[in-house]
Amino acid sequence: MLRKSRSTMHVSWWRLLIVIVMFYVASKHGRAMADSEVPQSILQKCHMKPFGCHKPPSGTVEVIHNVPDPETFYRDYIQTSTPILMKGGASHWPAVQEWPGNETYIVEKFGEEVMKVDYRKVWKNDYPKNKRMKIRDYLKIYREEAVYLDSPMGVSSRFYQDMVIPGCLACPGQIDKLTGMNMLYSSGNTSSVLHHDGLDNILTVVSGKKTVLVIHPKYSNQLYINEFTVFPGLAPLDPEEIDLAKYPLVAEVDYTIAEMEGGDMLYVPKYWYHQVRSEGDPNIGFSVWFDQFADPCGEREEAVGNPDLLVAECTAEFLRCVAEQPTEISCKQGPLLPFSEVIAGLPQDIKEGWVQGYSGDMTLVGSVPDKKMASGYTIPVLGLGTARMYQKTYEAVLFALKSGYRMIDTAQSYLHSEESVGRAIRDSGVPRQDIFIITKLAPMFFGFSSTKKSVDMSLEKLGTDYIDLFLIHSPDCEKDVPENDHDAMPFKCPSDNPDASWEDSWKAMEELHQEGKLRSLGVSNFYPKRLEKLVAMAEVPVSVVQNWFDPFYRDEATREFCEQHGIVYQGYSTLGGMWIDWIYLRKPVERMRNPVFTNKMLAKLSKVWDVSVANIVLRWAMHKGVVLIPKSVKEEHILNNLQVLEIELDEQSIRAIDESITPVKIDEDGQPSIYEDDEEWKRIVGSVDDREQGEVQEKDESEDQQRTEVVEPVDMELETIFVGSDDGRMYALDGETGQLKWKFTTEEDLGSSAAFSPDGSVVYFGTEDGHVNALRAIDGQVMWRYNTGGAVTCSPTVDPDGTVYVGTLDNQMYAFTPDGKVKWSRDLGGEIWTHPAVGHDGRLVYVGVMVDTNINAFALDSQTGTPAWSFKAGGKIWSSPVLSQDGKYVYFSCQDSHIYTLLADSGSLVRKFDIGEDHEGMDSSPVISREGTLFVGTNGGSVLAVDIRRGRLRWEKMLEGEIMSSPALDNEGYLYIGGVGQLYKLKQNDGSVVWTVPLGEDVWSSPRLDKHGRVFIGSISGPVFCVDRETGKVVWSYETEGPVIAAPLITADHQYVYDYGQGADHTKEEL
Repeated sequence: MLRKSRSTMHVSWWRLLIVIVMFYVASKHGRAMADSEVPQSILQKCHMKPFGCHKPPSGTVEVIHNVPDPETFYRDYIQTSTPILMKGGASHWPAVQEWPGNETYIVEKFGEEVMKVDYRKVWKNDYPKNKRMKIRDYLKIYREEAVYLDSPMGVSSRFYQDMVIPGCLACPGQIDKLTGMNMLYSSGNTSSVLHHDGLDNILTVVSGKKTVLVIHPKYSNQLYINEFTVFPGLAPLDPEEIDLAKYPLVAEVDYTIAEMEGGDMLYVPKYWYHQVRSEGDPNIGFSVWFDQFADPCGEREEAVGNPDLLVAECTAEFLRCVAEQPTEISCKQGPLLPFSEVIAGLPQDIKEGWVQGYSGDMTLVGSVPDKKMASGYTIPVLGLGTARMYQKTYEAVLFALKSGYRMIDTAQSYLHSEESVGRAIRDSGVPRQDIFIITKLAPMFFGFSSTKKSVDMSLEKLGTDYIDLFLIHSPDCEKDVPENDHDAMPFKCPSDNPDASWEDSWKAMEELHQEGKLRSLGVSNFYPKRLEKLVAMAEVPVSVVQNWFDPFYRDEATREFCEQHGIVYQGYSTLGGMWIDWIYLRKPVERMRNPVFTNKMLAKLSKVWDVSVANIVLRWAMHKGVVLIPKSVKEEHILNNLQVLEIELDEQSIRAIDESITPVKIDEDGQPSIYEDDEEWKRIVGSVDDREQGEVQEKDESEDQQRTEVVEPVDMELETIFVGSDDGRMYALDGETGQLKWKFTTEEDLGSSAAFSPDGSVVYFGTEDGHVNALRAIDGQVMWRYNTGGAVTCSPTVDPDGTVYVGTLDNQMYAFTPDGKVKWSRDLGGEIWTHPAVGHDGRLVYVGVMVDTNINAFALDSQTGTPAWSFKAGGKIWSSPVLSQDGKYVYFSCQDSHIYTLLADSGSLVRKFDIGEDHEGMDSSPVISREGTLFVGTNGGSVLAVDIRRGRLRWEKMLEGEIMSSPALDNEGYLYIGGVGQLYKLKQNDGSVVWTVPLGEDVWSSPRLDKHGRVFIGSISGPVFCVDRETGKVVWSYETEGPVIAAPLITADHQYVYDYGQGADHTKEEL
């Protein structure tokens, strides 16, 4: 493992990249991105008040009363990145002269222009509902409704006829920098988000007044710009109600003001933040966008990282690049032509890159009517699904109802769902009669009387006296269901009535319909064969069939049956969730991905229509007559899905999806052919080469048992040390004497640290030959081995129910049952080197991966492997995540020299602490003391103590070389960590050295403490050492035949227990 580790992690190009990244990081050594004390006077006065309350402006934007020529404009303002207000700069525009107070003129000349209209005038930190409409229609409503036209203008827009190229850009070299324009139109009283445009902007007022607050990019961190929630470059702040308790650094931000009126132009340099408040009716303006330094500085931004994720860092690098550009250009001013002529003369490549508008290419969307069911009631065409939302159900449903959703789909089988839905409905303020509730009968309640009782329970949980649509969840029940499988238990056959059937339940539902408790009836997961039987027996008509439906699973036969029998077809998992949440459980696989979000045609249509892939798919399904219930717990996705009602696809786009995606074949019971047809699986999901899938091998027992050499069985009541070596062996050693108990031999290096089963009887570990191994602790005999197909250096983590979580170097994260069956697997897009962490409630598994170009920190659902959230840190993550003692926060130390503090349940960034580029990143996994101090080693050779609650460096102790070892703490105030050839004992309060023990070469192994005053650690030289913690004397050593990278595992009764006491919980004020 040693050779591979170094070649993977420390080759020259990687070191160079780290140096580049660290050089560009905006914040300096020891400085955190968040948390500062807000003066109490400011907090009391300005908390939840508009931006600007915290301090008066530092001045006004520089004002001139002319428009400079291009050379002067470049020299004095663009190259120096200086905002400038040009009073009266657009007073000669026909728009400024003709438009104010003359809507008849606008309608006659531009009435057919199609623009995007937001249905709100004041920014809130979420996606606004918007529509596209003609100018003539917008002008009929904009004074009566809370609407704001904020829309890009296409390259062929007629508006350009009344606009004139600003003199400061009127030369060929500058005209070629143009990228697009945006129109702003309202009745006043608007307030924009605090943002930057990502481009140079000349904001031009045609009518009304605008107050613009302008902020230097150096305040990126104080505006929490990397924590955006809606779109990169938009601060996660409500500008009218700044939460200074949550965002205290805002109090440090300086700003200047520009007061604009009709005819004024304001130059806002690229990446300068601004917030615009508009007054006066009508309030009309334009943004003229250009990108002066795209070519010389764009690549330097991207070298820092993804500009959409590391906004602050890339902004800082861009400004450094701008300062290095030539101070003057030669570009003589030409004639001031209408923009229509200027744009017509642009090179074709600039026209093709022009910001997309909507003129002439958008079909207007009318309202989508509800569908009438066979019961006589109507059903909305879009609602919210709630499957597997668990404890997040209430918040998601409440937000959805407040955002405009009026249909909620739940089920008796969804854990805690019905009661959460009922509470959300009560708290939403939406009248019950306006909400369409769907719930479903769990098969465990099959039977006439059981069904009736279950409906009464559902009514009580939902807090209603009727259910709009009640479905049988499945025609089948399961006879054998694991007791701990909470999701599957509702599908278990009734124990008191095993012969009960869905037919009995349907008769009970018909009776409940007559009683008024169930308005409409239907079924879920039924296909034509059973539907024929249902329709023949039903006295109350079948109103709805709810089945799996997406572009790859189209259920054509069922949809045709429904159309012939007047049944509404409702689709679940329309965005492909079934491909990752359930399907892979039926087939042992190594890689799993959602084909809906990786399909090239859908991605292309997303770009063409300027909407998400989700919107493309949902609108396509709506064209197929499918009623939709997409699920999400994320507010932005809930809002985005709602927008499907406001967009339209043309027939060509619909045909492109129909013809380019071949759906999977399904049998009469709805089972997709991918289970039996490997070619189908490969076409839709990916490779199915069994050699790559790592299916569980039933090995020749004698062959596996020959791997173990037993000297003496382990007495589990005595102290035993289990440790792996890169000689390919797992050793069991006597804790007091170091004598060998047994050893197990594999084909490759063994750098994975071992972990116990909950009862301590089984030892789990990985090996670089691709196996996850389970050995009996007493004698090393093989319980099971699983070949993943990829090297396993990651150390397993075992949760209390016995599930084993482990990652591989071919990017896979696995969950195994205690008997070695794959519970789930997930491709995380990068190598997984060290052990994951399991949340305190067992619901989430946290893991980091070795990539820096994509998402690299994950929280996975422990039951399914589905990402609950993901996060993009600025560098690769080699170390293990660690949780705060209260489980609220998770910490990742990263190779970009930052420690990231994230909310454990949501992944929201709380703090990004910069340890300084001189430390060359961190591969050491951190530990946290009861006082809230985080200790970690750095690749630059230091041990750091960080007050992680406040983001302050407490002390730094410089040792030697790289510190790959992770610290261990004791209750007496000491810290133990390996370094270059040494084991160190340091004081936790100041880092001073108590003793050192020479251990040969580098020490990458992490120390482990026992209850008897000993510390165990391995060395790259090959030995395993036992050291007296008090004196630093070596008690014993055991020589292996390879480097020992793994951390020793001590039998449970002898492990040292660190006492967190009462000081470990973070408070809201501290974080």
